Amino acid sequence: MTIIDENLLYLPTYQVVICLPCQYCIRPGGVYEHLRREHHTMTRHIRKELEDYCSKLDLIEPELVKIPTDRTRIDGLRVSNGQKCQVEGCSDVCGKQSQAEKHARTHGWTTSKPNTWTKQSVQVCIL
Repeated sequence: MTIIDENLLYLPTYQVVICLPCQYCIRPGGVYEHLRREHHTMTRHIRKELEDYCSKLDLIEPELVKIPTDRTRIDGLRVSNGQKCQVEGCSDVCGKQSQAEKHARTHGWTTSKPNTWTKQSVQVCIL
């Protein structure tokens, strides 16, 4: 197994790369910084090798990732407790309560109104 296979998983269908130790997607151009910040024991040489690998991949920003509508689990990506918007016609999901509240405000929600989201397991592709 190579250093790349031990640390990264490229999903061409979604055009994302996942940090396997963290089980989170890494933003395009953010691999080196992520590894430096989150994986202190990794040498500079290894970080550079992984960064070089990712620079050759066709990656897109997390907000552009096409979310599976059939509730398909994306292998390698962490499943966490999150929230799903319940407003008709909206399929937004959030990994954090604060994000759900911020999103709900786009639908006119305020803290004096009932929540417009429900708890749901989610896979979030942002780092």
